[in-house]
Amino acid sequence: MGNRLKEFRNKAGLTQAELAERARIPQRNYLSKLENGTVTLSEKWAIKLAPVLGCTPAELIFTDSEMRHTDPPVNIFPTQTPATIPMASDMKTDLPVFGTVECGDSDYMEFTDTFLIKRPPVWIGRDDVYAVRASGESMVPRFFPGEIVLVDTRLKPRRGNDVIVQLHDGSGDSGIRRAMLKVYIKKSPTLFVFSSYNPDYDQHIEVPVDQVKSVDVVVPAGELLGG
Repeated sequence: MGNRLKEFRNKAGLTQAELAERARIPQRNYLSKLENGTVTLSEKWAIKLAPVLGCTPAELIFTDSEMRHTDPPVNIFPTQTPATIPMASDMKTDLPVFGTVECGDSDYMEFTDTFLIKRPPVWIGRDDVYAVRASGESMVPRFFPGEIVLVDTRLKPRRGNDVIVQLHDGSGDSGIRRAMLKVYIKKSPTLFVFSSYNPDYDQHIEVPVDQVKSVDVVVPAGELLGG
């Protein structure tokens, strides 16, 4: 499947560096892994790359033979089902986005600047949800810099969930100064354990329980918009 990506990149006359820049992929070597098959070309990657390459996502994932000999012929992903996407006019612009989650070397951010974005209809009337904007590379390719991350504080984190870890500011009060975007691993009586998604970053992060304000679960946008 990686060769299919390289085929369309060559047809588009793009180098790996040019494709990475146009698709806003911070790690250029990840494209090499996709092209040589070291990493599977997922639906999320296909959706991100196809518009830049001038093809459909299905064409990146399936060979011409696979597309011709399926019944019916492939024109969407096998896992796709029709979804009800709300009109923008039906979505209120009142969901708060806090600061920037730093997914790079420091792993921390501050909840400072706030702006508002469209609220998914299923979240209307709720004040226990919010969003943050990701940055850095420790969660690539799960989350890319600039990507908006939606968070539901009512959900209980389970192993493998993407989470926003809100930390106490260290002054002994309930104020929140820092947060991290990580993968939830487990909790013991004394420690939370998290991981980065990017294998080039720390895969075992221990945080004392008394330093954690909350662990809030990230909700994929598709689950909110698809019903």
